[in-house]
Amino acid sequence: RARNLAKQLRCLVCQNQSIDDSVAVLAKDLRREVRTQLAAGQTDAAILSDLRAKYGDYVLLAPPLARDTMALWLAPVGFILLGIAITLGMRRRAAQIDSADNSISSADRARIDALKRQHENLNKRDTR
Repeated sequence: RARNLAKQLRCLVCQNQSIDDSVAVLAKDLRREVRTQLAAGQTDAAILSDLRAKYGDYVLLAPPLARDTMALWLAPVGFILLGIAITLGMRRRAAQIDSADNSISSADRARIDALKRQHENLNKRDTR
């Protein structure tokens, strides 16, 4: 039970490690406090509640879904949706550019091809 609880609690020094994984002195103290409360007959919920009262929700590795923490839970979903929207927008824009490129008249296309050949010839001459 102590290890299970320790895996749910954040090391306040290491921040992204549980107190079970951390070697920090504070993590060691928190592990000792968890074992002491377990030995005193406290339930897991009571221990978590006590530590939340002392250190706030930050002590929990997985913050509870509440109004204050809604951004923590929704931000990843928002970023994924934003990424999808940007990708779709870029694809749509690329398709519009491709279709606009196909609408060039044959006279303009011939002029572009002539300019490309002229540019290539200049580059070949400069590299000699």
